[in-house]
Amino acid sequence: MRALLVALLVAAAPAAACETDGGAAHIAAHDGRLTLTLDDGMTVRLAALVPARDAAAAAPAIELSTLLGEPVSVRRSGPDDRWGRQVGDLLLARTGERLSHRLLTQGLALVDPAGMPSDCLDARFSAEAVAETRRVGVWATGFVADAADPRLAQQAGRFALVDGVVDSVGETKGTVYLNFGKAYRTDFTGLFSKRGGKELAKTLKGLAGKRVRVRGVLGAWQGGFIRVTHRRQIEVRSAD
Repeated sequence: MRALLVALLVAAAPAAACETDGGAAHIAAHDGRLTLTLDDGMTVRLAALVPARDAAAAAPAIELSTLLGEPVSVRRSGPDDRWGRQVGDLLLARTGERLSHRLLTQGLALVDPAGMPSDCLDARFSAEAVAETRRVGVWATGFVADAADPRLAQQAGRFALVDGVVDSVGETKGTVYLNFGKAYRTDFTGLFSKRGGKELAKTLKGLAGKRVRVRGVLGAWQGGFIRVTHRRQIEVRSAD
């Protein structure tokens, strides 16, 4: 039953308000990551995704190469980015499958929620969950990092998923700290600027004692940190 539910969620298209029609074309080239060039000259950056990279899963270049020449419909998720690329998704005309879902379910990409409304991310997270359940691609070797790993700060600049129990929640005038240990100078931390919104700050302050997964780019400060700017960067796994 759970597998069926996941499959249905993956197949479901995002809400109409999340996308607009960007026209039809064919895939002409790709950059080996998540930007594709169409035969009409448009470049499309797949929205809310980052390439999944580790020893078990290379960038999605091989999979994208199999799609050269494929007819697609462009689904726009917002304005062009600062490099002039259209941000959105591609609907594969022959199968009706979304390219973002194909990469996520194969463990070749991960969800990066930054810049996309929370309600528009459900299908992407469901597709990612399929790959994690099947342990394919980047998930084959236990990709999720342990918050207690002392080497996290050494991996600064890498997009990571970090799992652990929130030991305590600290707060200053402008920042909420999710402390994943008692040694604040050496343990992993989630950082949230209160300028990011009162509701998210309130949610984070209630996470003490809960096992959570934090996703984002690792920073090198103290024992490593991830800056939280979007509520979907935090997934509550269970209470301690």
